[in-house]
Amino acid sequence: MHTEDDLTLVRLAQGGDRRALDALLRRHHDTLYALCRRMTRNDADAQDATQDAMIAIVRGLDRFDGRAAFTTWAYRITANACIDELRRRRRRPDPGLPEHEVEPRGAAPGIDETVADRHDLDAALAGVPEDFRAALVLRDVLGL
Repeated sequence: MHTEDDLTLVRLAQGGDRRALDALLRRHHDTLYALCRRMTRNDADAQDATQDAMIAIVRGLDRFDGRAAFTTWAYRITANACIDELRRRRRRPDPGLPEHEVEPRGAAPGIDETVADRHDLDAALAGVPEDFRAALVLRDVLGL
């Protein structure tokens, strides 16, 4: 991991260095999005939750004290953003539109199995309560 580098970037960003903040957010964006995608189970909500998490990370960066790794702190903020997004989703009416999942044309052999595995994983995660889903995704899916 980038623990030392992260701490350096955090300290620089806390001091007002916008490039350090940008580098820190770019470094972790894909992993945070992956967490959101697994927790929310669709791209639109995952994008919203990731954006909310990034905003919360930026706003709360001055409160980061380094007792835990930056990633631990950021994943907790991101999991909370996902839970908030799931709660908002429950309050929104469901238009019944299909998910916007695009599968590549002419994909490499074996992609069907990968897509099927991903759908099976998403279906299994759907049955896990929100509070436990974050821990499960962090540990077993993202390997943390």
